[in-house]
Amino acid sequence: NMHSKLLKYSNDLEKKISKKTAELEQNTYTHFLSALPNRNRLLEDSSIYEFKQMALLNIDKFQKFNDVYGEDIGNVALKLSADFLNSKIDDKNAFLYHIGGDEFVIAVKDSIKLNNTLFINKIEDILKSYRRESFIYEDKKFNFMMSAGLAFSGSQKMMAYADMALKDAKKRNVGMSIFNDDKEL
Repeated sequence: NMHSKLLKYSNDLEKKISKKTAELEQNTYTHFLSALPNRNRLLEDSSIYEFKQMALLNIDKFQKFNDVYGEDIGNVALKLSADFLNSKIDDKNAFLYHIGGDEFVIAVKDSIKLNNTLFINKIEDILKSYRRESFIYEDKKFNFMMSAGLAFSGSQKMMAYADMALKDAKKRNVGMSIFNDDKEL
């Protein structure tokens, strides 16, 4: 009868809507390539958690690699890099974000286990093992390097501080730079 048809229609519609909503949410907060939380999620999380430490990681000379080998292989490399980083995050207070092309953020909310020194060591360790990691694609073998900018304060400005530190690391060609509170690197 008409009533049950309408009811079914209404239920189907609700299902469709919640599926669409979930998809939108997924697209809004997830990086399409790595399925990691993206920049939007990071910005939102930054206002929820008081992040104590943040590292902005960037693959060196990645644009060149993309130009030479093409975006498809580039995307594979990014996906593998994301998986690699993900495998290195073992603290439940540490979060990994894929915030753009070849940029990732590791942010830590109040962690008893990870003080600043340990965090620095952790990031150094990640950079070192990433350098040793070979990415195999078809018959090619690739090795990449990452640079990192670290910040330990600034709440809303933390991201900007980490970015300044990263730019400094790249400029001086050192693997890592840390932003200090006295606005000096």
